[in-house]
Amino acid sequence: MTAPIGVGYYQRSINVRNGLLLYLFHLRPQAAAQCRRDNPGAFIVGRFDSGDDGTQARFDLLPEIAATDFFRTQIEPVVRANPGVYSAILGINEAWPNKDGLKWRADFELALCRLVQGVLKLPYIWGGISTGCLDAADVPTFAPVWREAWATNYHAYLAEGHKSIEEEIAEDWNVNRPVAIWLSELKKLGIKLRLFVGELGTYFPILKDDAMAACQIGIHRWVRDTAAYFGIDYVGACAYGAGMMGFEQGKWELEGSVERFAEANSQDGATAPTGTVPAAPPDATHPTGGQEVMLTIGQGLRKAEPIVGPYRESEIYHFPTTEGEVSLAVGALGVALWMKSRNETYALSKDGQVWGDAGNSGDGRLKRLR
Repeated sequence: MTAPIGVGYYQRSINVRNGLLLYLFHLRPQAAAQCRRDNPGAFIVGRFDSGDDGTQARFDLLPEIAATDFFRTQIEPVVRANPGVYSAILGINEAWPNKDGLKWRADFELALCRLVQGVLKLPYIWGGISTGCLDAADVPTFAPVWREAWATNYHAYLAEGHKSIEEEIAEDWNVNRPVAIWLSELKKLGIKLRLFVGELGTYFPILKDDAMAACQIGIHRWVRDTAAYFGIDYVGACAYGAGMMGFEQGKWELEGSVERFAEANSQDGATAPTGTVPAAPPDATHPTGGQEVMLTIGQGLRKAEPIVGPYRESEIYHFPTTEGEVSLAVGALGVALWMKSRNETYALSKDGQVWGDAGNSGDGRLKRLR
């Protein structure tokens, strides 16, 4: 099968009756649903962050709690209200929190991956990795989510001043980073790379119309052929973007050029991607019966029930391979987290209250932290 190039739709609901094979919708679930009706065989990726990289998730919380909050408030309600629309789910976009840095993001991604793939049974595409990000030394930090997530999302923009892929074929920093920098480290860890390009093109200068479309097609074909040579599974690319509004964002508008992508797919004999949730590794526990898990985690989470409400027995999770070993439980009014290594419990209510028992060896009363 030959991977296709598609387009990412942002902000405005616009015409999606263009017969592409691959789409990315940032919010706009009504447009995604219409696209599914018009293109029943297409692969539709959902992105659900607010669009503000600095506030799209609760970076002030423990990563597992922040991931659960993002899943319950941003992803799950939309997906359940639109059954059969989405083929895969993206995580947060280009965010590297200052607190605990990459380790926080890695733990957040792993928790969100297990929620999306374990609860919604949809493939998870982690990363939203900015062009030029993640060095070789960073790869082991993300090894757990690289192993479990269906694919990795990288943004393949050319270096400043470049207008075509031919200008940087020999460079490692931007488009070629997954092959030139990540691949050898992943092989050491026994991890196979499946790559999704969630954005691509030029950044400075921003080309317009057919010139940008031609550039994006060139990058897509280069990544596709390079991936095939190195044995990387390549899902395809979604060009940023169509439906853009405002003076600055309007510079990116691609709506008038997406027909070029359909033509390129036809020339290449491209087909729509297919994706299934990877089998969970033996040490990753997904949703199980509540009684069995509660007997394992004991009273740490029980005392959070007055804050988060009765736990749903089908929505209790245990992550034994997470650093420190972590358990999550979802209640009617919020979510609670217990960390074995520190024997600490934290609770996050739907109205934004955060409670914790840090310093009490897990046996003291929960105190409101914010």
